[in-house]
Amino acid sequence: MLFACLIAAVFGLLASSFATPLVGDTPVTATIRLEPNVNSVKGTITLKQQNALQPVSFSGTIEGLTPGKHGFHVSRSQ
Repeated sequence: MLFACLIAAVFGLLASSFATPLVGDTPVTATIRLEPNVNSVKGTITLKQQNALQPVSFSGTIEGLTPGKHGFHVSRSQ
């Protein structure tokens, strides 16, 4: 649950960074560092968009999660 809240907060902050529309063919990259706090979850997530017409891609690694399925939610503010 704590991990889900952390990811939701991170992506909420990220959504505000992408509030300004991309111009032309300018690539945009954002990197999120997950630092351990009360647990041992850590990692890096990178978001990239080549231009305004391309989708955003996610890549990265996360370590220290408990065994089992995990997920995250991404929302877009308008």
